[in-house]
Amino acid sequence: MAADEEIARVRGEARQLLSADEVDRAIAGMAKRIEAVFAAADPVILAVMHGGVFTAVNLCRHFDFPYELAYVHASRYGRGLTGGALDWRVEPDRGLAGRAVLVVDDVLDRGVTLGSLCGKLRGLEVATLGVAVLVVKDINGEPERPRRPESLQALRGEVRARA
Repeated sequence: MAADEEIARVRGEARQLLSADEVDRAIAGMAKRIEAVFAAADPVILAVMHGGVFTAVNLCRHFDFPYELAYVHASRYGRGLTGGALDWRVEPDRGLAGRAVLVVDDVLDRGVTLGSLCGKLRGLEVATLGVAVLVVKDINGEPERPRRPESLQALRGEVRARA
């Protein structure tokens, strides 16, 4: 099947889970909770490419405090639809040591990428580590969550998906 045909098929089978207004309200609520924790910390907002960039930028629109925006790029999907080995294209910068870091991603499914990223950030000895994701996939009835208690779980939309 050609890529254009596959895209058309997927779009035809897709269903909308959240409206744009619901997403905007969820992001505004996340931003308020994040501000309460990070406003005085001069944090680095660390977007996970690609989808996490959109969530991070929309969160940052609501912030009324200084922050630095940076990104990492790791993928388990490449050009495929199923996850494989983690491929780091842009790793966390050593300059994050001693900083407050908020990792932002769009979707949390099995937690492999976020788990690896948080491990790398702990290895860099960041001062504070938080995680904010917009959507948590429920895979076969069990949503995966960040496993570390210091994670800021600013989670809003939850998506049920069969894996």
